[in-house]
Amino acid sequence: MEERVRKIWLTSAYFLFPLLLLEIVTGFGLIPETRGYVFGATGGLLTRGVSQDLHILLTAPLIVVFLTHAMLSFKFRLPVAWQGRLQWPLLALGVLAGAVLLYLYLMIFLGSA
Repeated sequence: MEERVRKIWLTSAYFLFPLLLLEIVTGFGLIPETRGYVFGATGGLLTRGVSQDLHILLTAPLIVVFLTHAMLSFKFRLPVAWQGRLQWPLLALGVLAGAVLLYLYLMIFLGSA
């Protein structure tokens, strides 16, 4: 079981880094002062509209992958004696944080469309 959890943790790290980079680049593609740099650096692929669409679409996967990685990181940092007692409260905290963040995401970005 522990090996499977470590694989999920490592896989979440591999997905988290590119998602975070894409979120940053598309965010800079939305700013009027840096939009030209992003447009030129991507060979014209990331226009303002594409940057905005990707920025909004990448938020939910980024939240899920980040919370998965963070909750598993907390699990591995706990002393062994505490892992049994705090495993379920940490999981509940992660699920609650994810639900709140996804709700806010849906209300802010998709509710205004």
